[in-house]
Amino acid sequence: MHHISENNIKKVTLRFLKTYYKFRPRVGETTFSQDLATDSGIIADGYMTFPTDKGGQFTATFEATSHNSRNEVIYKLQDKILFWDSLAVSFLFTVLLFSYGYANGLFTIDRMGLGGSLSLLGLVIVICYYAYQLSFRNLHRYRYIYAIEQFKRYHADEQWIAISTDIFDHPDDRYFKELKEQCVHNGIGLIAVDPDLEPHMLITPSREELFGSARKRLVFRQRSQAANKATDRLKGWWNKLVNGSTSSLLRYQRSHFLQIALCSISLVLLSGIYYDQLRDKSVAYVDEEQYEQEMLAARSKLKKEPKGYIVDSANMRMYRKLNVPYQSEEEPLAKEEEPAVGAYRRPGEAPVEPVDSEEIYVGNEEGSDFTGYECERFYNITGTVYIIQDNAYERFEAAEKRLQRLRAKGLECNALWLGCFTKKDKRYVVYYDMMFENRSEAAGVAKDYRRKLRRQKIDADKVLIRSISRIK
Repeated sequence: MHHISENNIKKVTLRFLKTYYKFRPRVGETTFSQDLATDSGIIADGYMTFPTDKGGQFTATFEATSHNSRNEVIYKLQDKILFWDSLAVSFLFTVLLFSYGYANGLFTIDRMGLGGSLSLLGLVIVICYYAYQLSFRNLHRYRYIYAIEQFKRYHADEQWIAISTDIFDHPDDRYFKELKEQCVHNGIGLIAVDPDLEPHMLITPSREELFGSARKRLVFRQRSQAANKATDRLKGWWNKLVNGSTSSLLRYQRSHFLQIALCSISLVLLSGIYYDQLRDKSVAYVDEEQYEQEMLAARSKLKKEPKGYIVDSANMRMYRKLNVPYQSEEEPLAKEEEPAVGAYRRPGEAPVEPVDSEEIYVGNEEGSDFTGYECERFYNITGTVYIIQDNAYERFEAAEKRLQRLRAKGLECNALWLGCFTKKDKRYVVYYDMMFENRSEAAGVAKDYRRKLRRQKIDADKVLIRSISRIK
């Protein structure tokens, strides 16, 4: 079968363009050229230019493709770009999902274990990867057409692709349909030349500028003169090193450097999430059976619950300046009783040996002062309560220093004497927040305090949950 030569297609296209631009306003002669190239290896099979009436220069270029060079207009799937795009999107989605889960305590190592969490991580990446591949593999982005990609490398007022009608078998050929769609999308004209050497315009180029200043005008020369100077040859070698062989039809494929960078950043973020989870140790619990045995052994020695009401004398200080409305000005106010020893102290005052019945110290909201209560204060506890223990000290002075240090950091903490509940343990316990009715609530708050301590660069490894029971 006889095929139309590429030279004949060039001649027919030049003749067509002369007629097509015949009535376009101009102020000078029109120049037509064939077989031009730039120093970087960009080829224009045909080139025409003329000065416009607005003082500019109008240029039109075309790419002629025969049956022998049909690979220039038949798309090839860019597998590498599709692979890296799918991987980058799956990694980004996974980072967002696991960041949300970590912030809300979902599918973490504590809940699923390290193996389960890593398995879920891999499953999400694989599902997102194949979901993107199946959904977007038919985008124009992944269907590479050499002639169109070459047009994207430089600016011309109008660009054309001229093909012979024997390249495609029928009008519904998928490669022909893709060529027409990309021509419309990029504002490129399309001409088909039949065996009788008659041109048929299939698509007109866009009359409006689609890409603005994103593309540069390049200097075209005869292909035999391109890259003739030493500097031009060096430039051509550099472009060959960066873009690949100047004769390869795949030399204008997209780079995937950005996708690799996004995958690397995502891996760093995921590693940080898992590292932080591994650093966050599990909550340590007191041996409940051993503690219960200690409480049962001390049951007979515990004080009975008092029958009367207990008034906290330290809290009576707020009524010192209370004005009685019916009191005469001549009558002096009654002298206020001083608080019990050990019930109220300010930081910096000399330590006072605590009274046997006042062994619970609670911080005031006003600052770092502490109020002391009697052991009977908590004798109405029924069942078991839980505290978040920071540490235990043999002497109150050591516990007090720890209390002041923690409250200076903005942490809410209190202290109590274990002797209120058992005769075997006479230490002072520093604990955070308040007492909790169930262990799970205390464990959740304990994690928050461990993070706060770590941010304050305070040792948080000894934080544990302690249960306290009132044994009757």
